[in-house]
Amino acid sequence: MAIHISAVPKHIGIIMDGNGRWAKQRKLPRTNGHKEGLTVAKQIVKLVKNEGYRYKEIAVITKNIDTYSNLCKAIFNKYDIPVYIDEKRDLSQKILVKYLIAILDVFSKNWSYDSVINYAKSGFCQIENEDIY
Repeated sequence: MAIHISAVPKHIGIIMDGNGRWAKQRKLPRTNGHKEGLTVAKQIVKLVKNEGYRYKEIAVITKNIDTYSNLCKAIFNKYDIPVYIDEKRDLSQKILVKYLIAILDVFSKNWSYDSVINYAKSGFCQIENEDIY
């Protein structure tokens, strides 16, 4: 299988892990993680403005996305850098997913009372909540 060079980012900026270990190991204050984020943002802006890169060609990788997610969003927003963060999301909280699961449950549980009530509560069958209970 061949990898097309156009699919590989031309530049990757790396942000160290944000839980303080990196700073502690180097005997630096925890704020250095924020400074590192600013440095990466400035480098991205420089690459786009001066080197002809496009934002979609730049990837920033971090070991701890949960810690750095909000920090990256805030810093990159300040520099007008578009951000996409690949985060885990709980699909069970999405209304369309709940609806599809409710429909499948109705049939797989042979129209059980609970499955029909869950379907009715999904909000897609135009039944008022007062009429369900």
